[in-house]
Amino acid sequence: MRYHYSKIVRESLFDDVYYENMLVESLNEGFNINEVKKFVSKIKDKKHSGQNLLKKFNKSANSNTKKIIGAALILIVLGNFVTKNNKWASSNEFHKQVEKYAIELAEHSEITTENIKTVANKIIEIEEVTITEKRHVFSLNSKGLIEEVNEVVPGRLSAEKIKQYDKYDAAIVAACKNLKAKGETPDANIIKGMMLIETGMNPTKNHLGFEGFPQTKKHIINGWTDKKGTFHPGINQKYKTNFTIEDMYDAEKSAEFIYYYMKGLEKSKYVNTLEDAVIAYNWGTGNLGKYKNGKEKLPNESKKYVAMMKILQKYFS
Repeated sequence: MRYHYSKIVRESLFDDVYYENMLVESLNEGFNINEVKKFVSKIKDKKHSGQNLLKKFNKSANSNTKKIIGAALILIVLGNFVTKNNKWASSNEFHKQVEKYAIELAEHSEITTENIKTVANKIIEIEEVTITEKRHVFSLNSKGLIEEVNEVVPGRLSAEKIKQYDKYDAAIVAACKNLKAKGETPDANIIKGMMLIETGMNPTKNHLGFEGFPQTKKHIINGWTDKKGTFHPGINQKYKTNFTIEDMYDAEKSAEFIYYYMKGLEKSKYVNTLEDAVIAYNWGTGNLGKYKNGKEKLPNESKKYVAMMKILQKYFS
């Protein structure tokens, strides 16, 4: 029995060494956090492997190898935390944090276990802040919300898609944190509301060519030149940003874009309320002006947008 147990331990350690080596060898061409997580999940004695990987890190002179090992060490130290917070740990925000700190570790010729623990604690602190801030973003799981929306816009939302509707809250919170760091004043609830109304949190390209979470086009992002040769600046020119049309399929970047786009709408003399901003977002400030001056009727789509936002506002955290 004693021999059998010893044999199992030796085989387990052998497997762990195999995965440790495979981790570095197979990923040395590039960094992929999901692949790193797969290898780490296969290691049984994480404490022992952590010590081996730490030695490999300190012996290596290759920055990419150090980055990969650093990410693995961070994941090993986080251990139970990742298991208990699986939803957050599978998010882009988590991946970005691990990669960010793995890069920082890779800049050191040698590190200690304490260095890794310090980094892991920073990530946990960020997660706790994120959870706290996410409580300030309305959830589609709120009792009565979906039913109310479907009363004014039949079939618009589905109770079966609540996870999809709330899937990007962390990304929206992260975008708001980025914006606040630049001195901006974003409202995560409004941003999420617009993303939800536009796409149901399913970014796509519609039949008119509008794309992503914000449902926008390249010329709105990068500006355009009219027939007279006059250039009309886009969001990038107005706010010194560098958005691309591809970014419109990234929830965090889209959230930032929506903030800047709505900030531009608010400069119009016709936009005085959130209702005005929602109409302008859907129909344009020029048409909003015609509507306010009694020259145009409000289209049904804009009416639906306004009705939906009014209901969502009741559930804003």
